[in-house]
Amino acid sequence: MNLKGKVAAVTGGSAGIGRGIAEAYLAEGAAVAIMARNTTKAQKTLDEVGAGERLIFVQGDAMQQDDVENFVDKTATHFGQLDILVNNAGGAGDLQPTVDLSDEAFDEAMKWNVYSTFWGTRRALKLMIPQNSGRIINISSIVGIVGNAGQANYAAAKAGMVGLTKSVAKEVANRGIRVNAIAPGFITTDMT
Repeated sequence: MNLKGKVAAVTGGSAGIGRGIAEAYLAEGAAVAIMARNTTKAQKTLDEVGAGERLIFVQGDAMQQDDVENFVDKTATHFGQLDILVNNAGGAGDLQPTVDLSDEAFDEAMKWNVYSTFWGTRRALKLMIPQNSGRIINISSIVGIVGNAGQANYAAAKAGMVGLTKSVAKEVANRGIRVNAIAPGFITTDMT
């Protein structure tokens, strides 16, 4: 795959799956912006990857609408375009059996996964539709398809991402924009 001249934005891009995706895009010639909450970890990623001006960091929290929208906007402004958005940031902070699951924990999982994906996708589409091209990749989870005991909030959020992905894909397929979800199984990362 040759991505020379393309610009990718990856939420949760300073570690784990997001960092791996960012590094793969850089290896294929793309310019990449990563968003993460932890400035120290992101700076370490920038230093270790050593991609120079082709890799930038925008601090932000995927659970904050303004941060997600700002990330998309700053990526496009800095590099002059946006071709690929990877909605990778996500998770669930409090995993409990459903009987013990709090409203706050359920809300957090929705914001971290579904809302962040929605906000980033909507903002990216405003850039991609006029250019009649783009790629949006949403990192869901196999748990969103098969469920898992003690992870109702996470499973519901990841399933929501799959439904969102399918709907958006149908809306923009005739505009040169592909929208897909990836549903990995358990992967050992710093987060897990």
